[in-house]
Amino acid sequence: METLVDKIKESDIWKKIHSDSPVNEIIPYLKKETLDYTSLENFLDYLTENFGIDKNILRPKFLVSIFMVSKFPTDIVGEKLEEKEQNIIDKATEIYRKFIDNDMNNINKKLVTFKIVFDEWKKQDKYSQMNVLCEMYYKYTDSLKEYEDDDNITDEEIIEMHSNITDTMDDDAKGEFIVKIREKANHEKISVIQEINSMRNKILHSLKRLSPQYMAYLKNYKMKNVEYDETVYKHVYRKMKQVYWDNVKRDIFETKNTEIYQHIINDYLELLEDIKITGLDTSILESYKEYDISEDNLLDACVSLCKLIIKCNMQIDSENYDEVYEMLIKKLDTTPEFISDIFKLCFNRLETIKDIKITIQKKKSMDE
Repeated sequence: METLVDKIKESDIWKKIHSDSPVNEIIPYLKKETLDYTSLENFLDYLTENFGIDKNILRPKFLVSIFMVSKFPTDIVGEKLEEKEQNIIDKATEIYRKFIDNDMNNINKKLVTFKIVFDEWKKQDKYSQMNVLCEMYYKYTDSLKEYEDDDNITDEEIIEMHSNITDTMDDDAKGEFIVKIREKANHEKISVIQEINSMRNKILHSLKRLSPQYMAYLKNYKMKNVEYDETVYKHVYRKMKQVYWDNVKRDIFETKNTEIYQHIINDYLELLEDIKITGLDTSILESYKEYDISEDNLLDACVSLCKLIIKCNMQIDSENYDEVYEMLIKKLDTTPEFISDIFKLCFNRLETIKDIKITIQKKKSMDE
């Protein structure tokens, strides 16, 4: 049997698990359909022939699970360990040590015993996962209903919310401002609803992988309405904000949606308008709207636009960011696939400046 164990240690599977690769690379590797399980199958065939173990009870992937639990307990089992989780890790580690030490005494009994414990734990863990997924599904469903049922705020409320901008506007300018705000809010609302539906579909796919009766389980699930702390809400806010930039990246590289070019220019100009930088010449940026954009030149046009936005930011932003902006321009020449991230950074810097200006204005008002 020692020879069979040595063959397992010489296998590509064993070497990958014991390599310097991070666990997030090892797991996808182990999911490949082309893996060679010959050495593990030969070992299990030996147990079947010599100890009368049903061949269907112990499978090669079960052995791999033992090795993975032993090597990466936190990633496979989790950080918050109850008694049953710790028991799984302890028993898996005990078996794993036998392979390390080539000590196969009672290995047949230990493998069968662990198989029973492991399957029971997986069953319980499966239902725990399904409960979490169901809870998330209904949370997203509630959020979706809130967005769909959300009534538009009044014109007066929009003016009041943006009083730092609208106070100096005449009635015509205020009317145009309200239209822009409503269009932007509607665009964001559509994006959020699409993201919520996308998340719900992902949850359904995850449930389906766990159980073929997932729809019945979801229908009968009683929502616990768990209250999440503030960090969760902040995470959700960041996630929804990220939707915009995910869409930008998809439009440029996947769907080749040429309209995104104009959207970026308009959104950037709106942000500049909000900040109210005096003496800033935006005529070149405005002229970029006239470019004839096609699917073939969309990426090149967006790269040119991004470089212009970077240079515009450099006129507004702190000198401490000059080196960063110069680096971003060079990065665009070599790695244009990061263009949506660079757009995002430029926009975020202006939003930060906008927030600072608002804070300063409020402080001045309080001092007066």
